[in-house]
Amino acid sequence: MWAGAALAFFAYLGFDELGNLAEETRQPERTLPRALLAAMAISTALYLTVAVSVVSVLGWEELSTSDAPLALMAGTALGESADVVLTFLALAATANTVLLLLIAGSRALYGMASAGVLPGGLRRVGKRGTPWRASLVVLAVALAFVLVGSLEQVAKMTDAVILAPFTLVNLALVWVMWRRPGKRTARRVAVDVAPSTAGALLCVLMFFYTGLPAVVLTAALAVAGVALALFIRPEVDGAAAHDPRGGGGAHGGGLTARP
Repeated sequence: MWAGAALAFFAYLGFDELGNLAEETRQPERTLPRALLAAMAISTALYLTVAVSVVSVLGWEELSTSDAPLALMAGTALGESADVVLTFLALAATANTVLLLLIAGSRALYGMASAGVLPGGLRRVGKRGTPWRASLVVLAVALAFVLVGSLEQVAKMTDAVILAPFTLVNLALVWVMWRRPGKRTARRVAVDVAPSTAGALLCVLMFFYTGLPAVVLTAALAVAGVALALFIRPEVDGAAAHDPRGGGGAHGGGLTARP
């Protein structure tokens, strides 16, 4: 069950990328929380609807023996034309996901470069105010995953790489909430500390169910990240502050932010 939960977590990836677009969002402090909740609620409703539809057409016994249960259901309901329709829908959905990751990933690299933990060249932006160098790097990394050859393995690797920082974010929130001035009441612990603690534990549990290759990849990326933070110290305050194309310091003001 936990292995299935870890793999299914891949279907929810995307809501976390919204934060990377905060600088290009009107009233992010108001819009982003609503967008996060709406994204998770809509995704859950869609997935539940699909699940109910599938088991309504075919029994779980038949579905459990198929490598492509959704395609099997579509073929049963729509006939021979289902394969063509499902192929186009899958290609459109995949292209949409890749575009989302390219946009969000490039903004993440841009922000890290502006903060001084990645090479300063990644904070360069083009005439339209987009971090084109960071976008090319993210595109190259995305293309490298094609060589894995297994969509399931790519999903597990992606989940592991995401679950690790999710764990740290939850633990950081626990630390911040615990150190907040004021009396630690039962209500405060229940509302602020308990959900984040539970989130961290669940992330750790699912992380170790993603499989050994995914765990090893995550560890390697973590080591590489620490090495970059220790040995790469790009200048972010001097030239960047006076270069309209080079970023705006630690806060990443080089992007075209809307008021």
